[in-house]
Amino acid sequence: MAAARSPAYQRLAEAVAVDEELLGLLAQLPPARRQPNPLSAAAGPWDTSH
Repeated sequence: MAAARSPAYQRLAEAVAVDEELLGLLAQLPPARRQPNPLSAAAGPWDTSH
């Protein structure tokens, strides 16, 4: 579903899903803080797809 709206967001989501170190860091956050928006916003400046 993300690919239809943003290929860059799709790539980010796929990269996070297989990065064990990053997943470990995210798992330390309280569940309410495990939101994709801050991560995608932080990665936005490096998005060269548009």
